[in-house]
Amino acid sequence: MGTLPFLTVAPPASQTNLVGQNTNFSVVAGGTTPLFYQWLFNGTALTGQTNATLNLANLQLTNGGLYTIIVSNQFGAVTNSATEVIAAAPAIQPGTGGGSPASGQPQSTTVVKGQTATFSVNAIGSAPLTYQWRFGGVNLAGATNNVLTLTNVQAAQAGLSSVVISNPFGNTTSSNATLTVLLPPTIVVQPVSQTLTNGATLILSVTATGSPTLTYQWSLHGTPIPGATAATLTLFNVQESLEGNYVCVVTNPYGTATSQVAVVTVQSPPSIFDLGQPAPQTVIRGSNATFTVSATGDVPFTYQWRFNGTNIVGATNNPLVLLGVQTNQAGNYSVVVSNPFGSATSSNALLTVRVPPFIITQPTPTNQIIIAGTNTTIIVLAGGDPTLAYQWRLNGTNISGATNATLTLAAVQTNQLGLYSVVVSNPYGSVTSSNATLDVKTAPFIVSQPQSGQPQSLTVLQGSPAAFSVTAGGMTWNWGYNNNAQFTAADPAAPFLGAPSLAFHSVSSLADGQARGSRDKMILGFELAYEEVLGRWHITEKRRANIGILATLGYLRLGQRDSGALAGTVGLTTDKYATGAVLPPLAPYSGSFGTAGPLIPDVPANRAAAVVSATGTVNNKLEGSLYGFNIGPFIELPLHDRVSLTLGGGLGCVYADTAYTYSETVVVPGVVTAARTGRVSRDAWLFSGIARANLYVALSEAWSWEIGLAYQYADSYRSSVAGKTAHLKLDGIMTVNTGLNYAF
Repeated sequence: MGTLPFLTVAPPASQTNLVGQNTNFSVVAGGTTPLFYQWLFNGTALTGQTNATLNLANLQLTNGGLYTIIVSNQFGAVTNSATEVIAAAPAIQPGTGGGSPASGQPQSTTVVKGQTATFSVNAIGSAPLTYQWRFGGVNLAGATNNVLTLTNVQAAQAGLSSVVISNPFGNTTSSNATLTVLLPPTIVVQPVSQTLTNGATLILSVTATGSPTLTYQWSLHGTPIPGATAATLTLFNVQESLEGNYVCVVTNPYGTATSQVAVVTVQSPPSIFDLGQPAPQTVIRGSNATFTVSATGDVPFTYQWRFNGTNIVGATNNPLVLLGVQTNQAGNYSVVVSNPFGSATSSNALLTVRVPPFIITQPTPTNQIIIAGTNTTIIVLAGGDPTLAYQWRLNGTNISGATNATLTLAAVQTNQLGLYSVVVSNPYGSVTSSNATLDVKTAPFIVSQPQSGQPQSLTVLQGSPAAFSVTAGGMTWNWGYNNNAQFTAADPAAPFLGAPSLAFHSVSSLADGQARGSRDKMILGFELAYEEVLGRWHITEKRRANIGILATLGYLRLGQRDSGALAGTVGLTTDKYATGAVLPPLAPYSGSFGTAGPLIPDVPANRAAAVVSATGTVNNKLEGSLYGFNIGPFIELPLHDRVSLTLGGGLGCVYADTAYTYSETVVVPGVVTAARTGRVSRDAWLFSGIARANLYVALSEAWSWEIGLAYQYADSYRSSVAGKTAHLKLDGIMTVNTGLNYAF
């Protein structure tokens, strides 16, 4: 009788082997022979494996699994199983063709600085697998996953990375993967601010890192500079126009970097262009002159003005203002403009000082008495810019043809006696001399002859009386010197040139060309006004405002005074005349003479001129009346039941009736005391405008009280006398108005 197969030895036991090793499974069975064997792997029969022993050589991971043995005979079969576990050291999963992008090896990558880089490895081997990433052969802390993620990548992280994979059965190291970090531009050396002198060379540079190739663009005040595309900016002959803020923008495909601002300062010495040069001037003596220079360059500037090449003490401002210019100030003016970086000298500006006429010696002789029919000469000595023009006057009336400094009168008649004066003028003004008095006397003449006009022969008895008679006209004449105004006489008996002589002195004015202070005052003023209401309009529900036309007549009395003491220098001229053998009485220099003819020659025998110290006083006054008329619109705004505000204005005219009086005294101690006066009256019509604001307070239905302000503007005009000018200005008359108003 037969038996089923059975295992006489323990069934095959499970095994654990390493990759590459050899192993076997075996079984010992009993039972009715013949026995048959078939090995299975994971349930699938292994071809050819029909022995009691299963040999496995060069084990691989794929050999791991469930191995089963089936032992059979004719009576049946028995089955038993064992597990084969293959333990493998780590390995990199190979790709098709090995090392291809599909390989499990970490792959090189390229990122932009600041981005994220990722490396991964695909490994096989018996679990558990551990990972350790390395950079440059040095372990990266915490990098223990099969994927390495690097965030915010920096340039220092560029290089070679690998990973070590381990399990209990071994380890393996991946190939190196290269991390390439592309860098946006980074400026490591900034441009430096500079201070240069005008005309120097400017060099600005920047040092930057980044990849790939960097490009550069320099800008001034935010505007790109054409052609400035290198790391170094070089500008030649730098001028002030190139001052400012410079920056450089560095660019590559991955970003842009802007440098710090480099401030470039160009230090420029002063430069004076043609239009900035001081301009030549021509002024009237006593007026003001102003020279101005305009320079370019770095401020602050300092100024030093020069006169004829010599520094003017204290003249360190721009402009240069010369007050009360005198003739000794005529010449060339220039200025040196300086700053810490250099200086520039202007061209010369010529100052020409024109002198209005002035009387040096008043008409002489001052007082003279001559015989009718004789000749005489009156001389005036005047100064001023040439050419001077003269016009002599008799009793204020021009003498035809008398246009020289010397007035010669031939065969003088009694109708030519009176006051002689001369107006001296040039393009810059005029001056009127004091008066010289000429008295004309007639020599004796026969009015009636005896009988036929001649003495008659008589026949008389011896011892009888005889008489002859004649009637004569005319009178004896006296001569003398009257100390009037500008002259005085020295000792008339003083010897000169071996004979008695007279000396006459004349002085110039202290006040000519000098400006003095003045004061204005309103003496009296009143105004008549007429209002015509044109309409009414609402400003609130219960109040009305009036509009209308206002016409006013006004009167203003005014005065302006210029007075005070004078001190300075004057021109003193002394003329000496030889009188011959005939002398007048000593005092008061007058006497009677029996023959006609001038006692003093026309031309002085000697003349001396000097500049001497003098004192004096001046008392000038401008006074007059102003009559004004204005018409214009007004608006009346109610403020309260009894109070209203009136605003208005208008245009009109002012009639000015004024008089200007001039009086001056000059004293040269011990020599001469001179005085001159003058008065001129003038009237004029002037255009005017007015603005006013009045407050009305109703006292009754018809009467109201008003108070307000008025501002009046008018033209101006000038009055001149004795070489002095008064300027009447009406461009700012402010008045306060008050009074009673009656509504008809």
